[in-house]
Amino acid sequence: MRFMKNKKIKLLLGSLTTLSATFGTIYSISHSANFNRDNVATSSLDTDIDTFKLTSSVSNGDGIDVFSQFVSGTNIGGSVRYQTLQYKKDGDPAEKSYVIITGSENVTGSTISFNSEVVLAGKSYKLLGIGDSAFANNTVISGAISLPEGLTSIGGGAFYGCTGITSVTLPKTLKSIGTHAFYQCTNLTGTIALGSSKVSLIGDYAFKSTKITTLTLPDKLDLIGKQAFYSCTSLAGDIQIGASKIGDSAFEGCNRIRGLDLNNAKEIGKRAFYGCTAATSQLSLPDIEKIGESAFYNCSGLTSLKITSSKLTEISNEAFYNCSGLTGEIDLACFDSGAPTTKITKIGESAFSGCSKITKVILPNKLETIGKSAFYNCTALVTVTSNSTGTDLYFPSGLK
Repeated sequence: MRFMKNKKIKLLLGSLTTLSATFGTIYSISHSANFNRDNVATSSLDTDIDTFKLTSSVSNGDGIDVFSQFVSGTNIGGSVRYQTLQYKKDGDPAEKSYVIITGSENVTGSTISFNSEVVLAGKSYKLLGIGDSAFANNTVISGAISLPEGLTSIGGGAFYGCTGITSVTLPKTLKSIGTHAFYQCTNLTGTIALGSSKVSLIGDYAFKSTKITTLTLPDKLDLIGKQAFYSCTSLAGDIQIGASKIGDSAFEGCNRIRGLDLNNAKEIGKRAFYGCTAATSQLSLPDIEKIGESAFYNCSGLTSLKITSSKLTEISNEAFYNCSGLTGEIDLACFDSGAPTTKITKIGESAFSGCSKITKVILPNKLETIGKSAFYNCTALVTVTSNSTGTDLYFPSGLK
């Protein structure tokens, strides 16, 4: 697995006017991992420098120093590559100095704590980020890893394949976690605590197939990428997922997750919660705009569904397939003060197939199409209410 490294910082920064736009583009994610720049947070820097203007001396280029300058721990060895950056705020003569770790050579160590400030050639620098692939495929570093306050970005593949890492402590100042950041860290366990952080983006595959047990997220964030927590089968408990966009298969196979709070979700990707069989939520989607195919496939623990959004136009194929715990009435019209609020025009094939405890469905007024087997094997369904004039509506026999 290889990730893009952005070494020509001075060239990339030269035509830009604000540091916030610059660093967000360069280090928030790995562009080799199919991320659209439109999805990247506009700033991944700490708030005291978000409005800084670039100085004429932006980068001192690559440097190299011993790993022990940057961390404390046991059996520390090897060296790291880095870049230093200096910035001035308009009207302020004081220069701010930052360092980004961009790579490593023969690094060793266990129970590693990264320093928030580093002294290089007699000058102090704040550690701002871990660059793309900085420690990728290092199987020697081991135990707990602690990243300091002040660090704002973890690049794509930064710790990819670091199989010796067993836990990671992330700072509250963190704003973005790049694609594959901790992917293939097969012994990473414990808690990923982001609830008090500034994280707005978690990249594709960031924690895929790790053994993490607990996850806390900020109340609001922009994006959880595809397969970000795919097959994290040890992940358990209630999770408040404040993301507005949840990528394809983001939590697929996380079969020990229980409560799901998706009140902020606008887009839920294909198979996002596929096979989350332990989720026992009363699912509410007040702002949803898109539900991908098989998004909640076999989420057999879901007990109720409430969709009140006026922006959703389609329930995709197999969206709630075999959600056998859904009970009672499914109101897809959602009347408010006598008028329906939803604008759903299509219910896809097998959308509610196997939801064997549903007894009543209220269809949206603007519904035009119900796909094949949409309510197949809904054995308790006896009442369907519809005021729609759609022509492609197919109902099971025996309904009222």
